[in-house]
Amino acid sequence: MTTIKAACYSCGDVVLGVADLEVHGCVAGSRSWYSFCCPACSSLVTRSASAATVRALSAAGCRVVPWPPPEGTSRGPAISEADLAAFSAQLHDETAARAHMTGLATFGPDESAR
Repeated sequence: MTTIKAACYSCGDVVLGVADLEVHGCVAGSRSWYSFCCPACSSLVTRSASAATVRALSAAGCRVVPWPPPEGTSRGPAISEADLAAFSAQLHDETAARAHMTGLATFGPDESAR
């Protein structure tokens, strides 16, 4: 089994398998990165990756997801400035925030959703 040593922000060096890493390779430029969930503290760690690092991780068996996604891949509708303004207003509106949180709850081991 191939192992990869990576660094967690909190825990320092950790050992991962190739399936533990998610690699995003930039198809036009140098904005590639990889991410993983630290096996020690469960933090999501994201690190920039040079083209050489992406090649090495790929050669080790990590799946590389092209970024940006290839043409023809659905990214959903574009977000307009009006959408952002409305979202920002809702973030600062306590009533709207409560309305969005309705129905969300933490259930204990003996409780279930109603």
